[in-house]
Formats: sequence, structure tokens, C-alpha cells
Amino acid sequence: MIIVVVVLIVSNGSSGPKTATSNPSAQLPTSKAGQIFADPLTSAQHDPNWPVNDYGCEVKDDGLHMSGDDGTCYGPSISVSGNEDVSVKAKWVSGDPSEELGINLSAESINGYIFSILRSGEWQTYGPGAVDRSEPRFSSVINREIGSSNDLTVEVRGSRLIFLVNDQRITSIETGLSQFSVGLFAYNGGEVSFTDLSVNSS
Repeated sequence: MIIVVVVLIVSNGSSGPKTATSNPSAQLPTSKAGQIFADPLTSAQHDPNWPVNDYGCEVKDDGLHMSGDDGTCYGPSISVSGNEDVSVKAKWVSGDPSEELGINLSAESINGYIFSILRSGEWQTYGPGAVDRSEPRFSSVINREIGSSNDLTVEVRGSRLIFLVNDQRITSIETGLSQFSVGLFAYNGGEVSFTDLSVNSS
């Protein structure tokens, strides 16, 4: 499994970027109204704290690529407050129908809340104390072809996480928590790319 830990902290504090690996990049785009964070995730324009050639993660011209079965890489650390929407575009580059990607929201002392989609068109979600929906369920809103993309969104509403694919609500989880580290992941041996990561106030 490859997890990119974006570390978007839902809190009232502040924290600067931190990572063991950094790379110079062009200036990030100016935020729009209500936009807390924006990163195209391309080699021409990305936060300098993304890894390069690190454990199967690499920032390329067309996005942040992940491939293989094992590894972890760390991205920027950002503090946000209130109700936010975390969004990212994910593209299937290669892999069979079992290829999986998604978002992992973790907090201190817990393993995390997982929302994932498969190239088979199925989705699943699970986490500590949440209703278990780990048995994959099919959704026609998920694009499945190699080369196609899906827009993934997590609406953070207090302790509730609402998951959407291509602007369609899929499911939600009540966590009992209010602070999370947000990770992007992919596994099962194929390759995916992520672009246009953003955080917006709701």
C-alpha cells in the first residue's frame, strides 16, 4: 500500500509545512474566495514539500503519481478550521479492476477512516467505531476506464465525514473526532495520479 500523508489538520491551531523531503517548485496559485489551500500537484507547480522518487511516489508533469504495492511518502502540513471540503482529482493510469485508491483520514491513536474506490466501479469505507461498509458496493458514478478520472471530495462537518465521487454523495461516517490527518493512497500494483488538491471553506 502507498499512502501520501497530506496532513490537513482540522483544528484551530497553526502549523507550517514539514517533511523530510522537499523540492523547489513554482509559486502556487493565488487562493480564490473561500479557498484555504490549493495545489495542482504537477512538476511545474506544486508545494515544495512533496517527495520526489520516494517510495513509489513521484511528482510528474501531469500529477502526483503512485505505483507499486508498498511505501509511504509525506506531503505538506496545513492547519484549517471550521467546516471544510477537501477535494482531489484521481486518474487511473494502469492496473486491473482490483486497483484501488482513495482517502484516509486518521487521528492520533486511531488507524484512520478509509474511503476508497476500485477500478471495478465499487467503493468501500470503514473506520474505528463507524458503521462497517468494508464490503465493496457498486456505484455507477465511478469512472472505471484506464485514463479516466474521478473527483473525490470529503466534506468535514464537525465529527461527520461525508464522502462524494464526481459531486455525488456516496456515504458518510460519524467519527466522534474533530481533528484529522488526510492521506491519499493507492495499492494493488497499478499506477494512479492525483491532481488539483484543494481545501475550501463550506
